[in-house]
Amino acid sequence: ASLCVNLQDSNFSVFGELGQHHRIVRCLSCDLVFSNPRDTRKGLNQKYAELSVEEYLTAKKSRALTGAKDARLVQKYCQSGNLLDVGCSTGIFLSQLPKSFKSTGVELSKAACEKAQAGLPDASILNGAIDQVELGNSFFDAITMWDVIEHLPSPTKTLSSLQQNLAPGGHIFIVTPNFGGLMSKVMQRKWPHLIRGHIYYFDKKTIKKTLEKCGFEIVSISSYT
Repeated sequence: ASLCVNLQDSNFSVFGELGQHHRIVRCLSCDLVFSNPRDTRKGLNQKYAELSVEEYLTAKKSRALTGAKDARLVQKYCQSGNLLDVGCSTGIFLSQLPKSFKSTGVELSKAACEKAQAGLPDASILNGAIDQVELGNSFFDAITMWDVIEHLPSPTKTLSSLQQNLAPGGHIFIVTPNFGGLMSKVMQRKWPHLIRGHIYYFDKKTIKKTLEKCGFEIVSISSYT
């Protein structure tokens, strides 16, 4: 059992969510693990829109190192072109990319968007949910989702939509906590990714199945630290 307080009173900060989640269940047909019940999309969007970024930025140096590693991963498959970062926060990852990329970021937090746009004047930073912002007929050579898919109300709907905005030969890069990993099995209820903001929990099998269902071909799945 978990202490599940009112959504607006719950702590969505970097360090404060553990133990405030809804019940976690597994589908007997497809093995996908998810929160049931779940908070409303409207309530979650409002919560994210109002989030401060000050605590997030206390770890700016380590996040920049992670962002640089992510940028190197992207460049293994794509060296230039249009890039879309879904859930770009303050733009730390985008700041690590070379100038050969034309960057677009999407972020729900208004404060994070302001920080990102101020630090990345050449980028286009869009404030809102990914299924609410206007991407138009834009095509992207790379789409990145660093620790985002687990927050989405409907991962398959979002992925299917993004697939339509992916340029021919383009790549999508996704990082998400591994529910089937060693740390999850060892820590069980104390696993730090069991938080209110996470709606879905993937392992290698279910993330592969989800991506293939949405029209993607899997290039590589590996552990990420």
